[in-house]
Amino acid sequence: MAVEPAALSFVSVVLLGVFIPVKRVRTSVPSLAILLWLIGCNLVHGINALIWAGNLNVHVPVWCDIVTKLVLGANVALPGAFLCISRHLELISSKRKIETDLKTTRNRTLLDFLFCYIIPVIYMALRVWFPPLPGVPN
Repeated sequence: MAVEPAALSFVSVVLLGVFIPVKRVRTSVPSLAILLWLIGCNLVHGINALIWAGNLNVHVPVWCDIVTKLVLGANVALPGAFLCISRHLELISSKRKIETDLKTTRNRTLLDFLFCYIIPVIYMALRVWFPPLPGVPN
């Protein structure tokens, strides 16, 4: 019975959780999304490592469905969050004038929220309603 994968996952959850109170992370939608999605995935993988350590018995059938959708959402959300951070870095490094009026800031935040949370949730919901066909790769 290997406990190391579970321990590493839970240590990762704690180390990532340390950064949540930091103001720079809390006020940035993409940075907070990266932290939350990584914490969720590490927590799920740690629990999976504990539940299925040394056996293949299905203890909670619904758990597999929930975890699969969460990991699929993270697979969409993390690239979206990194795309948002890349957009911010491109805006900062370009020679264009950075607009700081309320409308531009609001639109930028809404776009970040869309890429980091709304699109992944829509993807997870679509995977519940329209599961992949048997024999067809995901």
